[in-house]
Amino acid sequence: MSEPQFVDGKVVGQLDNGVFFQRIQPRHIYRRYNAKGIDKRLYDSLKGNCRVWRLEFEDTKRVIQIAYDRIELSGFSVHIGTGIPDQILVPLHLFDEVKPVAQARMI
Repeated sequence: MSEPQFVDGKVVGQLDNGVFFQRIQPRHIYRRYNAKGIDKRLYDSLKGNCRVWRLEFEDTKRVIQIAYDRIELSGFSVHIGTGIPDQILVPLHLFDEVKPVAQARMI
């Protein structure tokens, strides 16, 4: 059963059977690092309940994922600015590709 996950009262993804799933757009990628961020508080709250962080790009339908225990090892913590919670940024090249763009377009 899928459970919505919240950050500051806003749904940011779904947890289903140990998979934290997010549908994202290109604007959700930190271009400076070519990385996707996860709120540190959310990361901590999912520990023990999550085994995979999976991203689906809404524009291309590309799907990538990373094992949850690799997030903190592969990523790095940043403080973006005032009013923005601390993030763990994980470079996109460290994610495993589940469904590439070309394959997604055939479906």
